[in-house]
Amino acid sequence: MNIGFKPNFLKIWSKSWGLAYVVVIPTILIIAPRIQKFVDWLFDKKDIEAPVDKSKKL
Repeated sequence: MNIGFKPNFLKIWSKSWGLAYVVVIPTILIIAPRIQKFVDWLFDKKDIEAPVDKSKKL
């Protein structure tokens, strides 16, 4: 909610920031590993081939 710069702006802002921080940190800790696991599954490392350097001779 946009309230502008009221006399108690800092109090309102710090309360909102604190609540957001309390919600976001556990959310990141719980959801981020699951998203990483899904992305790892989606882009299986075996399917991605390393580029071949053709300038090297055997």
